[in-house]
Amino acid sequence: MSRYQHIDSLRGVAILMVIATHLGPALQETPTYLTVYGRMGVQLFFVVSALTLCLSMEKRKEERYPVSNFFIRRYFRIAPMYIVGVILYSPLVLNYSLTVDVANLSYLFHLTLLHGFTLDAFKSVVPGGWSIGVEFIFYLLFPIIFALVINKGTKTKFVLLLVVFIGLSLIQSTFFQVYLPSYSSVWKYGYWAPLNQLPVFMVGLMLYRKVKKASVSDSITSHLAWFLVTTLGSLCVWQLKVPFYVVLVPLLSAYSFYHLYFVFESVSWLNCKLLRRIGQLSFSMYLLHFWSILFVMNIEVLDGLRGGGVISLLAFYFLVISLTMALSVITEKVIELKFVTLAKKIITMREHKNRITVQPS
Repeated sequence: MSRYQHIDSLRGVAILMVIATHLGPALQETPTYLTVYGRMGVQLFFVVSALTLCLSMEKRKEERYPVSNFFIRRYFRIAPMYIVGVILYSPLVLNYSLTVDVANLSYLFHLTLLHGFTLDAFKSVVPGGWSIGVEFIFYLLFPIIFALVINKGTKTKFVLLLVVFIGLSLIQSTFFQVYLPSYSSVWKYGYWAPLNQLPVFMVGLMLYRKVKKASVSDSITSHLAWFLVTTLGSLCVWQLKVPFYVVLVPLLSAYSFYHLYFVFESVSWLNCKLLRRIGQLSFSMYLLHFWSILFVMNIEVLDGLRGGGVISLLAFYFLVISLTMALSVITEKVIELKFVTLAKKIITMREHKNRITVQPS
């Protein structure tokens, strides 16, 4: 996997975008247009996630239990740290709430990673936890999708599934526009809903198909141009609120990141060591940066940094990222890596047991 180190850089870009978009509202004097597009960092995460899942599944296809091993790896990769997030943002730890009117049942959905299946729990408990719920739903679908349209599928099957997912997201958007006509409601439910993000994951699978061919890719200039054009198109669709913009914005953003992948693959200086390290810490950083923002914004001695526009934004951005990285280094070592190692041990034991079982007497 060393040839794919630029994937860590893309994860680094994604988490830096997400932190920016959540820090912006905390600095009320800073224009939101400077940070609002950062929320598309989640779509970059989704595209990269779909790609890496395919690479991992392809690498381990000779395992005796590839599907169950897949779920073991995925569960131990995200569940332990996410459960820490549930505890961290609960009233047991904080005497203030980042969300409103959180029902006790919502905590159960989040602890089991099933909150993506209910609107009541979907955007509660853990700030930004909606994306983990969407990711988990994609995990449940991924082995089937990989088997049908990636491993043994054709281009026709792939395009057909993409069209189906886009169609479902359009139907869902229509439903929300009819029954939830206000802008905030349409965006609140339409954008974050899992059906609206499935086409984004499909762009990641499309990227894998392109990478797997190992053929001569388009020129870096072409990929950079497409990245800029599709990003601009996404911004225009967002601002103009064209019909079904809730569907089109994440899909266009995902396609822009499809091309950004090849830019990072080709331009080595973009993949600096610091950015790659941020990408390696990105999961913990995603869950912890909300706490870091609250902590930093409540330090009275830093009030003098406020009111400086872009300068203030950059100053607080640096502080939040630094604190979040420091915390994430700890959680990576104490939680993430330990449970990843535990998953490896469980899988190794299962594979070893199977080899002993099938040996002739």
